[in-house]
Amino acid sequence: MNKLSLFNRLAGLSLLLNFTAAGCDGGAVVASSSAVPIVSSTASSSSSLPPASSSIAVSSLASSSASSVGETIPAGATLVYAVNVGGPQTTLGGVEYQADRFARGGTQNATTSAIAGTDEDTLYQTERYGTLSYEIPVSNAAYSVKLHFVEMYQTTTGSRLFSATVEGEPAVQNLDIFQEVGGNTAYDVIVPAVSVADNALTLQLDTAIDNATLSGFAIYSNDGGVFEEPPTPEPGEALPSIGCGTSKTLQDGRRNISVNGGNRSYILRTPANYNNQTPYRLVMAYHWLNGNAEQVANGGMGGSTDDPFYGLWDLADNSTIFVAPEGLNSGWANTGGADIRLTDAILAELESELCIDKSRIFATGFSYGAGMSNAIACARGDVFRGVALYAGAQLSGCDGGTTPIAYFGAHGLSDSVLNISQGRSLRDRFAANNNCSATNAPEPANGSGSHICTEYQGCDDGFPVTWCAFDGDHYPTQKDRGQSKSWIPGEAWKFISQF
Repeated sequence: MNKLSLFNRLAGLSLLLNFTAAGCDGGAVVASSSAVPIVSSTASSSSSLPPASSSIAVSSLASSSASSVGETIPAGATLVYAVNVGGPQTTLGGVEYQADRFARGGTQNATTSAIAGTDEDTLYQTERYGTLSYEIPVSNAAYSVKLHFVEMYQTTTGSRLFSATVEGEPAVQNLDIFQEVGGNTAYDVIVPAVSVADNALTLQLDTAIDNATLSGFAIYSNDGGVFEEPPTPEPGEALPSIGCGTSKTLQDGRRNISVNGGNRSYILRTPANYNNQTPYRLVMAYHWLNGNAEQVANGGMGGSTDDPFYGLWDLADNSTIFVAPEGLNSGWANTGGADIRLTDAILAELESELCIDKSRIFATGFSYGAGMSNAIACARGDVFRGVALYAGAQLSGCDGGTTPIAYFGAHGLSDSVLNISQGRSLRDRFAANNNCSATNAPEPANGSGSHICTEYQGCDDGFPVTWCAFDGDHYPTQKDRGQSKSWIPGEAWKFISQF
């Protein structure tokens, strides 16, 4: 595609931020029975659990109306860890809820509406919605968990229906919060006697209609269990996925995957000498506007990448697993977090079926694909180790955007589609997040036919920032004057392979 055509198409695209009201995916409204709380539930009040021993009466499994008195947090149980899902650190009833952490999947959302059923609205004014999970690192012990819900979007019964499990055991099934308590009203569920044997307490929410939602949770220890801060992997130390040691069943090529009931796809390419005992680096490479996964995976198509996976496949030399996701409508609008959810679903599948080093997951892309990589850097900085952007801008939203992540950017001085100032803006965000020192990043002169790469100084250990400016237009594999090969893949690979 020529640059003018790409510019015209991109200019005509409505760029949507990845921060929308919950439930935007919609779903058929059906008649449904009242939710069945598997353990216990109650409309919340300001009597939310104190950090130690108070008991709260809640309803039991026997009733679908959540009205009978039953389980409570055991007397003497102590707070282990609490999370304000989708929001910053806050308190509720004297309990300190940490800023959103350990999430996989879902999209953050917030409301300013007053919340009934509680004197402390803050916890209930944020959420994650979609299909999502949390894995909280704790010691092997028994726990009780309090889940906090609110319906901040739907206004009719039957418009949202979802289920939740804790450590694989049902907590709620077919929950319709609006049917239980109405809109903008706090609703809590207590899950007692949860046994953890794998050093992680897992919460999983699955959608039946529209999107599952969660606003917070608090974990209490019944018998001395404690939160265990996960160690930061040492440089070069692998963090194997659960797929390590299992037989390889995923074959290279295009694969279909279900995401929130819809069909999406991606192209997988694994090393020729794949070993299920070796945790591999993973690179997810996103195509440009009106490009496709085939062009990224094969290279040499459309002029936007000369070699497979932006030239990184050959440089990786069978050390890395590569994925090329397929965008919707040949792009990455990421409407309602749809493309973040695709990314989450692909990661979940690969980590369970292949041997992935979870400490070395990267995103890369050109133009719209760079915009998608930026959205990942914003929303999944706790999952991805780093990103490499070629001619990027904020095109796919930036949900979050405060978590440090290793960052590489390359941009042309005379980019006629996405001005270099847009690339500098992304760079500056992550230089600040990574606590880099003020660093002079010189750029080559127009007409020089050259490039200059700058490694930012003073960044937090493990979170470098590299910026490469070149004399050129909107292109991912720019060549210096007189050179037959692009310098960009080598610089990007040097950045990625340092980890």
